[in-house]
Amino acid sequence: MLISLVLIVAYIVYAISVMQGIPWSVSDTYYQLDKRGRPKWLFQAAMIVPAFLLLPAWLDVSPVEIQFLAFLSGVGLIFVGAAPCFKLELEGKVHYIATGVCGVASLAWICLVGYWLFPLLLFASCIYLTYRYQRPMFWVECSLFLSVYLTVFCLLL
Repeated sequence: MLISLVLIVAYIVYAISVMQGIPWSVSDTYYQLDKRGRPKWLFQAAMIVPAFLLLPAWLDVSPVEIQFLAFLSGVGLIFVGAAPCFKLELEGKVHYIATGVCGVASLAWICLVGYWLFPLLLFASCIYLTYRYQRPMFWVECSLFLSVYLTVFCLLL
């Protein structure tokens, strides 16, 4: 789980440093890396590898009745990485649907295991971060990533 977290945080920090600013969304970093001559496959690796590494711990701490939500969320993130070109018609549909499944399933899972306060507080911080730095989608995505990792970590304790 920790390796998964380190990889996704390292990618986000790398993408911000390459762009010298906050991207519109985490997915937009795929195009921004390409625009700056950097390997765009890093986005794909940063979505797929952490999802695979997190899934065993995530499924392990999940109550049996809602394990499917952790699975759907993890697989959704894998599909986000597998279909990174959200500006294309077909691949964009896959990307957006996978993003929606990942987001809704992970938020539902967090709430059902009783840690609804994490996303509530983190999404509240999105208001300030959006006011200060704009880019609301980026902050919402980062808040949801952090909410999942915090919840899995707390359940592992």
